[in-house]
Amino acid sequence: MRRHWFAFLLLLLIAGNAFANQKKFRSRDLIQWQHHNVHFPERYLGTKFADVNAVWAPQTIFDPSVGKLMVYFSLHSEKEGPFPKDAVYYAYANDDFSDFTSAPQSLFVYPNPTIDTDIVQDAKGVYHLFFNTWGGPDGLQRRQYEFTDMHDQASWTLIPGHQQPTSLNSEGSTAYQLINGDWMLGYDCFKDGVYQICKISGFRTYELVHETKTEGNFTPRHGSIIQITDAEYERLLSSW
Repeated sequence: MRRHWFAFLLLLLIAGNAFANQKKFRSRDLIQWQHHNVHFPERYLGTKFADVNAVWAPQTIFDPSVGKLMVYFSLHSEKEGPFPKDAVYYAYANDDFSDFTSAPQSLFVYPNPTIDTDIVQDAKGVYHLFFNTWGGPDGLQRRQYEFTDMHDQASWTLIPGHQQPTSLNSEGSTAYQLINGDWMLGYDCFKDGVYQICKISGFRTYELVHETKTEGNFTPRHGSIIQITDAEYERLLSSW
């Protein structure tokens, strides 16, 4: 069994508060899970963060600058509220991954609505942040930042292009590394009912290697892909 935790985040629909609920899970074996709920209208009562109607696509990454797991997500509110345009924020999880330690802070600023952020770090220590634009002049497309400091956007580089070899509308990026070191990118082409997986070369070019219909028992939307050991694989088969 691993000494570290697996972390899992889920966005929930709660009547009356739209998608304003995050559920946090953690496990050491992928079988037994602990879970806690963070309901923004209650957790941040009396602040602007209580007025959200969506906390989209939560993800997490370890932030070595503070030694904590950083959870990042897109916030949105009604047009008259504090977040009429989707924007990416972050907050640090507490030690038992049950709550946030403080109010959310802006992760980056972009001219148009931004959702579905995914951050990975390569072997050279460079972070690659994928996100989707949602409306405005960009329409719906995937963009990418590169940086070494997660909290100094002035030093970030916005990579030109769409970061996808096809023209299909897509969202829900997940970048992941294979055991051989290759990087892959998966995303949901939700309007066309397919899920595409690409091989990444140098975080600049993307080669489509697999496409499957999102139907039946395979309907991925905003999931993440991680490496597991043979023992973990066998344990999952025997349990589920």
